[in-house]
Amino acid sequence: MDAPARLLLACVLLCAARAGAEPAASGVFDRYAGRIVQIASLEKGAETRSSYGTGFYVGAEGLLATNYHVVSDEVLEPETHALEITDHAGKKLTGKVVDFDIIHDLAIVKTEPAAQIFALHPVSPAHGLRLFSFGYPNDLALSVVEGTFNGVNRMAMVEQYHFTGAINPGMSGGPAVTEEGEVVGINDASEGNSVGFLEPVQYLLPLLEHAQKSPATDLLARARDQLLAYQRDATALLLRTPLVQRELGGQKVPGQWLPELKCWASEKQAKPRYYASTSYDCHDENRVFVSDTQRSGMLRYASTFLDGRGLNRFHFAALAEDEFDGNYWRIDAGEDDVTKFKCHTDFVAVNGSHLKVAFCARAYRRLAGLCDAVVQIASVDGADRAVQSTFELAGFTVENATRLAQRYVEGFTWVQ
Repeated sequence: MDAPARLLLACVLLCAARAGAEPAASGVFDRYAGRIVQIASLEKGAETRSSYGTGFYVGAEGLLATNYHVVSDEVLEPETHALEITDHAGKKLTGKVVDFDIIHDLAIVKTEPAAQIFALHPVSPAHGLRLFSFGYPNDLALSVVEGTFNGVNRMAMVEQYHFTGAINPGMSGGPAVTEEGEVVGINDASEGNSVGFLEPVQYLLPLLEHAQKSPATDLLARARDQLLAYQRDATALLLRTPLVQRELGGQKVPGQWLPELKCWASEKQAKPRYYASTSYDCHDENRVFVSDTQRSGMLRYASTFLDGRGLNRFHFAALAEDEFDGNYWRIDAGEDDVTKFKCHTDFVAVNGSHLKVAFCARAYRRLAGLCDAVVQIASVDGADRAVQSTFELAGFTVENATRLAQRYVEGFTWVQ
């Protein structure tokens, strides 16, 4: 057979093979769509949706897996909210939350049994593994999105998988599966441009086992206990980790406390040059979803060095005071979630620095024992130079917030 004939035969065989092969995403959809449902939170009085997401069968007794944030209304306000489940055939079902992991944004819902359930695959997947994410994007019909596993998100204190694929609103709680139908992760969040995050399935396994053996009865107490345990472990980690310093202008300030924190520096100069400022910021990207209006489990801090040698002492003092009063972020929480801040201000001497320190805290209303805390710090050593700093914690006990604030304050040293 001459070369042209061999080439023609190869093309015919290749085309025949492609024609006979089923497209991967289409085949995955046909095999597994019946195991996936839409979950909506209904306001009982108006019988209207307040939120919606996706779930999938993981237990023969009618157990569904989803995200905690999809069902949080029923957890926090069971007297006014209920779950409505719609299966792939359009049948309406009722559901009830039987357990959840608020830290990893996972929940188990009990509804009517299904004929088939998903297999869970707790082994860490290979980098570049092709995955198929299911969900109801923007309240549209069930969809499947093809993407790849790209490792663990290292810039968060709670482990997440990086999924290169489009996870859109409404797909939260859906499964990300292999071509063989093994669940690797649970859709959780997206930063756009096909950068998505999955909750690793290994965190779903103990939750499912607990839900099967001992369903939760007091859901608010379950949420409180999980948040208390998380802040306890975070406090222990921070206290046993040395707080490194970095120089900022004429002062040494707290640097990158943990490798999971994102830190960066910036510089700003007023025009004309009356003063200049240099800032250093760090934060943990983890935000534990409590409700639509409240986030917990956060750590943030920032320091700013002010050089006011172009100002007289009175103008500089006014500038520094403004920075002290307003240089803080807003921790997400509504009036129904937390009380108002109560503050205490004092002057302390630390490592050769004289600091003005204000400690402010507000209590969680529904989850007793937890609070948000903000610490503001200002050096008072110089007439034309100063350092301002803000330290924030969301979802800690007052005792642990105080311990961490004290450690943070110890991270300041004035350099002459």
